[in-house]
Order: sequence, then structure tokens, then C-alpha cells
Amino acid sequence: MSTRRYHLEFAFWLPPPLGTIKVNIDASFDMVGPYAGVGIVARHHSAAWILGISAFVEALNIVHAKLLAIRLGLQCSWDRCFPTVICETDSLEAHHLINVTTSTRSLALNAIVAEINSLLARDWHVDLQHVFREANSSIDCLARIGLANRIPFKV
Repeated sequence: MSTRRYHLEFAFWLPPPLGTIKVNIDASFDMVGPYAGVGIVARHHSAAWILGISAFVEALNIVHAKLLAIRLGLQCSWDRCFPTVICETDSLEAHHLINVTTSTRSLALNAIVAEINSLLARDWHVDLQHVFREANSSIDCLARIGLANRIPFKV
């Protein structure tokens, strides 16, 4: 008789260490038009929300939308003087595009990645991490609300 072993992995949000702000980011893309909703939540070690954003943006595709959300989340974190940030996205492709030095991405993606890398190079500590979609579910809800409400984000 054979025995099968299964590995079960759970994905859920974990609070950041004391003194660190965790910023979770997601986007929802409308396949009909060039539109997306973005969701951003910043929380500290007690899991209390410091910042929540649900916004509507123009985007070329889902990767572009996720990159726009990352840029917005980082810019808002910088503007609020968060010194140490863990930035989580469920987009492995966006995470990869930011972390590679050369690629065959489009000019629009090159521009947004350059803006993100400029933000990352500032005088603060940011750890950009990939998380499973299940760990980002509440932010996905904010992104869908942003897309449904179609209210543009203004800085």
C-alpha cells in the first residue's frame, strides 16, 4: 500500500516588524477599455490601517496597472515619511520587471519601472516582496472598488 504525502501551504497577511510599515498593493484591470482600479493599504505592526486608497487609473494592461499601483503606493509612503517599508504585491511579473536591469518591456513599462526604481533609490529602506494572491485579498477588493467607481485618483 502506497502512502501519499501532501504539502499544504497557507497564505495570509502577516504584520510587519515593529517600526516597519507594510504596504500591500493590487490592481484590477478592465479588459474592455484601458482602465484599472488600484488598491493600496498601509498598516503597522498592530495591523491597524494607516492609509487606504481605492482609485481609478488608465492602464495599458494588467501588468501596467500593477506597476502603477506599486508606484502610487511607494509615492504615498514616501510622502507620509514612512522610513522603513515592506511593499507587497501579488504580481510576480511586476516584481520581476522592477528587479531586472535589462528586459524587452515596452516603452510605457520602461518609464513606470524607471519611476519606481527612482523611488526605491531614495534615502529610505524599502523591501519589495511578492506574496500569494490569498495574502492580498482585502487589497484586491479595494482595487475592484476603484475600477467600479471610476473616480480618478488625484494627488
